[in-house]
Amino acid sequence: MAEWHGLIEPDLFGVLLAHLGKYYNMAWLVPERNNHGLTTITKIVELSYPRIYAEMVLVPPVKPSKRLGWLTTKTSKELIINNLIAEIRDDCHGIVCREVWQEMLTFIRTAGGQYRAENSMHDDRVMAMAIGKFVVSKLPPVIHPTTGKALSPEAWT
Repeated sequence: MAEWHGLIEPDLFGVLLAHLGKYYNMAWLVPERNNHGLTTITKIVELSYPRIYAEMVLVPPVKPSKRLGWLTTKTSKELIINNLIAEIRDDCHGIVCREVWQEMLTFIRTAGGQYRAENSMHDDRVMAMAIGKFVVSKLPPVIHPTTGKALSPEAWT
């Protein structure tokens, strides 16, 4: 997974993500759709970037609806953090970024069961890694063009 960290306006972040996606062989982008994320996603769509993570949402009584980006909720946060914890425990995480590890050292589960950064600390890198790792684990296998055999899930990154 590629990483970028900084402060940027949401629409310009969409431009940056589209450029980075192209640089990394048309990589899948998984922007959060919470808050300003919708502006980022709108810009990526305007730029006609072809690989944006989408989930199907069942909204009765209408047909399933495709929603671009990742929606972080209390439930989805627990899901992705538990997945990340399992990958770290099983030593199959592949995380090499020192800054991600530093954020993980201050990422806690409160007495009430909520996952978050300790007071005055940040968890952006932890959340980005957790979202990315979870989405990669759910993508279909990449098939090698000449052998027809499935490659590892890391082939998506």
